[in-house]
Amino acid sequence: MNKGYFNTTQKEIEKKNYHIFIGISLGVLKPLTKEMAKEYIDWALKNTKNDIVILIADEIAKFNYRVFSQYSEGKSLRRALKEGDKYEHFFKEIKKEFSEQEKKKILILKWKDIWNEQKEKIRMKLEEKYKSNKEFRKIITSFVKKYAEKRGKKLSEEKFDYLSQYILAELPTLLDGIKYKNEKYNLLVYPTFVHSGMSDFVINVEAGKIFPELKKELNLEKSVAIVEFHLSTK
Repeated sequence: MNKGYFNTTQKEIEKKNYHIFIGISLGVLKPLTKEMAKEYIDWALKNTKNDIVILIADEIAKFNYRVFSQYSEGKSLRRALKEGDKYEHFFKEIKKEFSEQEKKKILILKWKDIWNEQKEKIRMKLEEKYKSNKEFRKIITSFVKKYAEKRGKKLSEEKFDYLSQYILAELPTLLDGIKYKNEKYNLLVYPTFVHSGMSDFVINVEAGKIFPELKKELNLEKSVAIVEFHLSTK
């Protein structure tokens, strides 16, 4: 599986200075296979400083189900949480195949486990920027449009605007990593079907190269590194 490195290199990663987390999205184009999941976990265990987190982005998938499945808001959330339970079971079964020592290093978390006051503050700041800055809004919606095109969906501007809430909810974890039980996870394994430019955008915001005021407003603790795992839809 091809990889893309952002704010790091494989050589740097092999020094094992990063705590690694794997982002798992729901309702993607191609079902997550056992082989793919094991490849993510094997790579993360080999390169992490200590343990790894498998982060199931269940709750925020409600935005996708609302648009692409045309569910009500309530049904969209219920479906997202139900699918999250399925993914949790899927990973728990895979975890059984690892050694006892490796099992202790594999944490399976859901969105509620990592969402905190800091993440919500970042999301709100990003939402403010989205509403007030046309260029920022254009970039965020471009990520949504690329995803919709990949799914072969033609959507109205209103629905693109609604789906942007998924990106705004996801971005705090990309920009600030995640924290769990006082441990900060600062390298994200990011499975993706297409290089959308999201990782470049994140790294450039962190570095203050674009929207420099955001770097100060978001009060980011430390730059996060990203490794994209490029998937095929074939």
